[in-house]
Amino acid sequence: MLRSLAHPVTFLGLLVGYLLAIAAHAAAQAFVARSLGDRWATRDLRKPAKIIDPFGAISAAIAGPGWGITREGRYRSRGQQLTMLLAGPVAAMLVGVIGVVGYLVAGGLRELLSLIRLADLLQGVTGPAGQVFTLSLGVEALAVGVLSLIPLPPLTGWRILMLYAGRSQGWQRARYYLEERNFGVVALLVLLLIPLGFGGPLLLELVDWIVGLLLGLAV
Repeated sequence: MLRSLAHPVTFLGLLVGYLLAIAAHAAAQAFVARSLGDRWATRDLRKPAKIIDPFGAISAAIAGPGWGITREGRYRSRGQQLTMLLAGPVAAMLVGVIGVVGYLVAGGLRELLSLIRLADLLQGVTGPAGQVFTLSLGVEALAVGVLSLIPLPPLTGWRILMLYAGRSQGWQRARYYLEERNFGVVALLVLLLIPLGFGGPLLLELVDWIVGLLLGLAV
């Protein structure tokens, strides 16, 4: 995100997209949790510390996509917990869809959506301010939603994986190292920040590719 500072409108769109996406992610999980019986689920939504993950913010600043806090909780069934967890990524991607619709309403060309990559936006783009802002917001929010489904802690995808993982010693050891020892966060940041081979960071390339597929659906 910081790489786009030379293009203020792009930077602002990326920043707002990230903040709206993690806020929507947290709010959706909290409201679903409340509907499932957790009456205290929404009390922390006004506290930034309960929504913003410091490492996720660092990732957003450097790599582009980042993440927020994933809600914890225990429910009567795995189906209920899965519903609560999935509500976050779906809400974040819905913010992205609204941003892309805003781009089209502002006069953006539908044909360009299949060509846009997050990597391009991170370098900054030029064009009408309304189109650049809404497109940057939409792509960033979609990237946040897609990234949150990656099965590495502390992302939502990891919580979903743990719902269905076995209780074997191997899984318990993996959970200990990846969560308690924070190896998962380290792996996540490495895959998002450090280029491998002749391409960009592996996980950033994967997220960018999936976002490209989603944008292609609008063409």
